[in-house]
Amino acid sequence: MTSQRINIGHGFARVATLVGVLATFCAGAQSSTGTVKWGAGNGYPPGPYSSPNEACATVLNGLRGPAEGWGPNAYTLNTDAVANPAGWDNTPIGGYPYSSTYCNFTQTIYDCGTSCPHEMQITNGLPFVYAISPPATCPSATCPKDHDLVALVSEHRAVFERLRRMATEDMHKRSYFSESELGGIEPESRRAKYESLLRLKKGLRVTVDYDGSVRFIFATVGPSAIGPGWLKGIQFVPTGTKLKGALVKTLDTQQALPAGVYLVLVEPEWFLLYQVDE
Repeated sequence: MTSQRINIGHGFARVATLVGVLATFCAGAQSSTGTVKWGAGNGYPPGPYSSPNEACATVLNGLRGPAEGWGPNAYTLNTDAVANPAGWDNTPIGGYPYSSTYCNFTQTIYDCGTSCPHEMQITNGLPFVYAISPPATCPSATCPKDHDLVALVSEHRAVFERLRRMATEDMHKRSYFSESELGGIEPESRRAKYESLLRLKKGLRVTVDYDGSVRFIFATVGPSAIGPGWLKGIQFVPTGTKLKGALVKTLDTQQALPAGVYLVLVEPEWFLLYQVDE
């Protein structure tokens, strides 16, 4: 038996690096939105599969094909397929969608005369194996309840009003405000006031739109280059401004809501907000 090693390069091998996302090789890996599944590209059975190892093994092991140039009856047979552990530039940390890799496997050529069987170790071979993100949703354990947000507005109305006015006044400087992101806000006393008000709730983020709408975001994952995300919070919409979203009676059933923006009227101009992306 003869053998050789072949390393196949692909332009997509750096996809995970471009978006800064990693995933685990383990079955049942968890993301912020649920269990990550895996798909196979390049015309192979797409899956989904429970892990990249399963994807490679399922589509490649036992697969036969013609061995061109090795004789009229020669054929290839694939075995021992696994996900390429060097498919990412960094060590997988588990749980994040849209990571990807290729497959390592043994390809053996048979029926090629005295040169057979001829064994080749294929590194970084097709198919392209990629993580599939579960539908984004606000996790029930950490998602703020509607009544908690209503109580927050009622108890701290002055804080919300002050933040709304300040963000609207400063929207020509920036449209996003958090304790750690206040660049361009001057003087220092105004910056300090923002920091004080934003401590209302850890992680509070405030965004302002050109139409005067202001969002107070209390829980979020994404959205970003890595794919779907969600957010939940409170939104101020000035009288006369067209609502950008669907009015519903409750956001506590967000698990059943498809992608979109949803609003619950609390009082004139003030709404509960939930947004989920594709």
